[in-house]
Amino acid sequence: MSEQSSLLPVVDIITSTNRHSSYLAPAMATVIAQSRTDWRHIIVDNGSPEPAALASAVRAVAAAAPGDAASRVTLHRNARTGQPSGVADGRNFGISLGSADFVAFLDDDDLWEPDYLEQLVGALEARPDAVAAYCGGRYVNSAGVAFGGWTAEEATADQMLRGMRPTPRIVALIVRRSAGEAAGWFDPAYDMGEDNEFIYRLMRTGEFIAVPATLVSYRRHAGNTTAAPGARKAMREAGERYLTEHIRAARAAGDHTLAHKLRQNRRRARHDVATVELRALLHALHTRRGLGEALQGARWVFRHSPGAFVAACARRMVTAFGLGRNSHVRDGSLTVLTLASAVLLLS
Repeated sequence: MSEQSSLLPVVDIITSTNRHSSYLAPAMATVIAQSRTDWRHIIVDNGSPEPAALASAVRAVAAAAPGDAASRVTLHRNARTGQPSGVADGRNFGISLGSADFVAFLDDDDLWEPDYLEQLVGALEARPDAVAAYCGGRYVNSAGVAFGGWTAEEATADQMLRGMRPTPRIVALIVRRSAGEAAGWFDPAYDMGEDNEFIYRLMRTGEFIAVPATLVSYRRHAGNTTAAPGARKAMREAGERYLTEHIRAARAAGDHTLAHKLRQNRRRARHDVATVELRALLHALHTRRGLGEALQGARWVFRHSPGAFVAACARRMVTAFGLGRNSHVRDGSLTVLTLASAVLLLS
């Protein structure tokens, strides 16, 4: 493992980790297997509980790499913290150590197909006006079995700012460095949702390119940040926070057009959250598990957007009663009605 690469990389790959070393090796292996070799992998120890073991794991994977790949893998302790720090700070630290034209993000949960860099970096090289490229991905369990995923839908920045099209996932996004610097990279004030908050700022600098291929695998396991207790609450509150802050900033800057687009986005986001939280509450009522958290989520939706909550209840009742499919009143329809009344009383 070398501290400096002998090559001038085209893309810096940033991995920030504050977990045990066992998570990292599979992700590293998919970097080494890339069909493009003009990369540098900058790994940030962002407060790992076992720094010596992490360094040993990085050395072992790099040493087994073919050709000069080992010289393009570097490991750095985040001296700005010394303790487990947020992923935003870790990524920013890693970015500051690089200089390549493009920046990619590989969390230790993720795996790349061998042509990930070839397709996304190639798309950006062919479109100098684009600020980022993104692709689709799949979710896999700890055994590597896929169970769903997401697609890369072609969309304009305007459509994404309005919430009319989904925004890219940071796990499947490569950014032009100059655009990332113009946007300001990641905000350490966010413990959750820092990736989406950054992407919203990045969308204001230019257009993205969709690469319609499934090139990323996101590993789902107990150690995922999104699987931690309270993660759903943190994610919905982060989304509400960054959209509201961006709306206020746009108004303060006199950009009322942008503020209007973001308000549209926030309304759509609240409707999506309402659907998720209502489903979680019904599940909690059925299983008798997690009812407190589920009620808290339903109250949050009703407080922030009563209309979104009522619409979600109406959609659920349509499903429960089987309207549009048959006249059968399904089990659970009365639960939906009771749930709607209960949350109204408890809000």
